[in-house]
Amino acid sequence: MLASRGSSSMTNDNVVMISIKNALNNFYSNQVNYSIMVEIPNSKELIEATDEATAIFRMIRRQRNNEEDNFRISKSDRLASELFQSLDSIRYATLVIGLLTLISAGIGLMNILLVSINERTREIGVSKALGATRKSIIKQYLVESIMICQIGGITGIIVGILLGNVVALIFGTSFIIPWLWMICGFLFCFVIGLSAGVYPAFKAGNLNPVEALRHE
Repeated sequence: MLASRGSSSMTNDNVVMISIKNALNNFYSNQVNYSIMVEIPNSKELIEATDEATAIFRMIRRQRNNEEDNFRISKSDRLASELFQSLDSIRYATLVIGLLTLISAGIGLMNILLVSINERTREIGVSKALGATRKSIIKQYLVESIMICQIGGITGIIVGILLGNVVALIFGTSFIIPWLWMICGFLFCFVIGLSAGVYPAFKAGNLNPVEALRHE
């Protein structure tokens, strides 16, 4: 009986090791599947070892050259590729969640700007009375919207880098600064800020100065 090592996809604690002869004498069945685990001293020899094992098994199982293998060889790199595929799925799911979060944040920002315009209607009227043009009012609110999004994006990037590298330190991996994702974050924040600010900015720019000054 093996010592307890904890269960995983490759091992578990409910294992007893006996000889093949003893297994055939006591537990023989046509439905038995056999697994043989082999370790090689050097990872560079993995391909050669796999080819050699395939040739030996085909000879033992008396397979012809035109027949497909009726056995399977699982390598450590196959497990690694499956893990990376799972990570890719998680990455895409995280990207979708992030985009939905940005869109929701854009809608929230637009509502905040609309409330702000309602509260600053008299201020807009004063600005127009002093000579501010429709174009300058629109530009002002667009810049405010973009700046709010960029401040939030910069804060998120800093927090993400700090948390990500804390996890990297825990697992003993290298320090990483994702420049590509940082640039994408800036661009997304700019687009969301611009999109969220268009309607409120034009609403503010189209206000009648006389009515705006009368607003309480």
